[in-house]
Amino acid sequence: MENLSKRQKDILIYIAKEYTSSHTPVSSKILKEKYLKKYSPATLRNELFCLNEKGYLLKPHISAGRLLNDVGWEFVIQTYINDILNQEIEESINLTNYDIEYLLKYISQSTGCLGIFKNEYLSYTGLIYIFKDMDLLEQDEVLEIVKDIDNLKDNLDKIENKLSYDNLYIAYQKNNPIFKSNKLIFIGFKSSNLNGMVGTLGLKTMNYKNNLLFFKKLLNTIYER
Repeated sequence: MENLSKRQKDILIYIAKEYTSSHTPVSSKILKEKYLKKYSPATLRNELFCLNEKGYLLKPHISAGRLLNDVGWEFVIQTYINDILNQEIEESINLTNYDIEYLLKYISQSTGCLGIFKNEYLSYTGLIYIFKDMDLLEQDEVLEIVKDIDNLKDNLDKIENKLSYDNLYIAYQKNNPIFKSNKLIFIGFKSSNLNGMVGTLGLKTMNYKNNLLFFKKLLNTIYER
């Protein structure tokens, strides 16, 4: 990846943040109004152009805004991973019901993604959260995601020995040995208390800060049980 200035890194993070809530391309006007008020519109337009030239953004033909491309998303994902996973987070979640069906619904509603539990069998809930955000995907990309979910148990079997009881495992883009689609990201861990794998699966446009923090706290909660 090319060297980026702090301002350019901030712009990529803010584009990801805005897109995960609005699901629309992000313009220099939005960046100035909501995130980077001290910079002029001309400065932000120039930075967007530079990031486009460096290969982090794409510009839909019908929009004045920008979207992150795969390189841009990889930068954002890795930034959140480095920031959050290196934090010492001792908080846990006030989880009073460890019934698997309840736990999966809780994970799904908290992350806006699929809630997954796997031991000998696979259980999951929350498909609606994945499919409701596919409006900007091409048909072949949607079909690839559907195939990955159809083969979810076999896919997760491939990484079972990579998961840890005390750390999160994250599969995304290049660091993704299980999914053919580069639009999906998996976060999970093993639990000896529950005797299985606990995880979430979502599109790479998920709310990383929320979901990584949630899973660190969930790991603490189940580990301490």
